[in-house]
Amino acid sequence: MKLVSPEELHKAACAEYLNGRKPRTKTEWILCVNFWAFNAAKGTRVAATQLMAMIYSCPLPEKQIREIAEFHEKGKSNDKRVSKGS
Repeated sequence: MKLVSPEELHKAACAEYLNGRKPRTKTEWILCVNFWAFNAAKGTRVAATQLMAMIYSCPLPEKQIREIAEFHEKGKSNDKRVSKGS
């Protein structure tokens, strides 16, 4: 397991989905939140994703952020994507 800072994780999400720019729309924020949740360590995904959302002032509702993180925590994602550099 490779430990990365919140900044590195956010930059990787923006690089992967938004060509390096910061999220502006609801859809772009959803992409970033999914990336954070998927790439957080199992068992920490909900708390880590909520923390990331607080750090980056994510405008999505807390309930939606939690639901996205819980989805990944339960392993229901089929996405095999990992952050760049892993």
